[in-house]
Amino acid sequence: MPRASAIITSAYPPSTVTPDVTGLDTIPTLAWLAASDGSADFFNQRWLDYTGLTLTQARDWGWTAALHPDERIGLLDYWRSLLASGKRGEIEGRLRHHGGAYRWFLFRAEPLCDEKGKVVRWYGTNTDVEDLKRAEYLLAAEKHALEMIADGASLNEILNHVCTSMDLLVAPSMTTILLMDPGGKRLWHTAGPRVPREWVPIISPLPVALEAGLCGTAAFLKERIVVPDVATDPNWPDRLRPIAIRNGIRAAWSEPIVTRDRQVLGTFALYSPESRVPTDADLALIEGAGRIALIAIERQRSQEALRTALEEIRESERELRQIVDTIPGFVCTLSAAGDVEHLNRQTLEYFGKTAEELKNWTTSDAVHADDLPRVIEAWGHAVKTGEAYVMEFRQRRADGAYRWFQSRALPARDQEGRVNRWYTLLTDIDDRKRAEEALGSREQSLRLMVDSIPGFIATMTAEGELEVANRQSLKYFGKTIDELKKLGH
Repeated sequence: MPRASAIITSAYPPSTVTPDVTGLDTIPTLAWLAASDGSADFFNQRWLDYTGLTLTQARDWGWTAALHPDERIGLLDYWRSLLASGKRGEIEGRLRHHGGAYRWFLFRAEPLCDEKGKVVRWYGTNTDVEDLKRAEYLLAAEKHALEMIADGASLNEILNHVCTSMDLLVAPSMTTILLMDPGGKRLWHTAGPRVPREWVPIISPLPVALEAGLCGTAAFLKERIVVPDVATDPNWPDRLRPIAIRNGIRAAWSEPIVTRDRQVLGTFALYSPESRVPTDADLALIEGAGRIALIAIERQRSQEALRTALEEIRESERELRQIVDTIPGFVCTLSAAGDVEHLNRQTLEYFGKTAEELKNWTTSDAVHADDLPRVIEAWGHAVKTGEAYVMEFRQRRADGAYRWFQSRALPARDQEGRVNRWYTLLTDIDDRKRAEEALGSREQSLRLMVDSIPGFIATMTAEGELEVANRQSLKYFGKTIDELKKLGH
């Protein structure tokens, strides 16, 4: 088969100037050429191999058939604006692979002008940025979920957000989260708005057992289960093959949501409409989603423990002492003046101190020295005003290590509305803090990745105002980002 660079030479009559396409078939990206009116007349072999189109099919405006329907109009409007202005430009959009899948590309166009400044030809490239877009999207989804957790959103809201975010990223595939019941014997469908109605009763409730289906087996074995083809894979029950295929499920993989002490809280699963083996990106996706779900579930359990404690307090002080000693968290009761009265067993074991020693927490090493002043100030304000108290700070464990905790204190009031006692729950959020730090680190890594790309990259608002520019752009113009923003006004 002749290469595209050979075909284009024969496409021009002897009286015209043949564009220079030397080497375009060897560059490691998709490349194309267009006439001054925007009609394409050359695509390198990489472009043709990727899209599956022939040069004849792609020429003129035929290449637009490979654009994603959701972006086709916007991309063409942008291309026409470049033709009208004669200026270089770039825009992101999805381009269809010959197998049918779409990937994100950065479309770049550069005009070639004659000595009078008239555009005589356009040179362009399409650079694959799918992995970068996926990383950006996953980071944004994680950040929003962490914000929802911090803002006190319900567990269902958070888990449905996780599934919805992942569904947008993996469409037409779909995701679901099943949670373990208190007895540890069955899984229940909790999140996944795109799961077919006919399929929900199949997976909810679902026994936790070997050969109990995808998620039931994953929860039982406490390991990831992958089913590349539901029609033939032995991990997929025979009785469920027809209904799965009828609902567009041809492949699936499930990731158990497991705590540090190996307790299974649920599963995160992805259903694909085509038979296939998951890629490394697919597996990273379900691991990331499972991590977010784990943080949300553990946070919800801590909140439920606090609510249970407060309800029992109203019933009996004696029963309270029995209950708080079994709550998986640190519970403390204080007087109206803010003095420690009772600490549950977990609190004493964590600090390795007696209740008498912890009553003087403001002068001991129980709270990290860097956090102590603001904690004392905030607690004093709460006691003075009777307002609920929420703080995050580090506390010293018996072995000397400091971990991050969230402290929530609610006032109890008498019939006249006066505060007569405070109830506090200390929740270990060290893992969440580390997740947030890791998120910040990944954002920095992403920034470094963008700065290392050999080209000029910038993001702009919907109004066209500059937001961010990479290092190469700033170095080329010799200006700071603020200076470049001012040039746009």
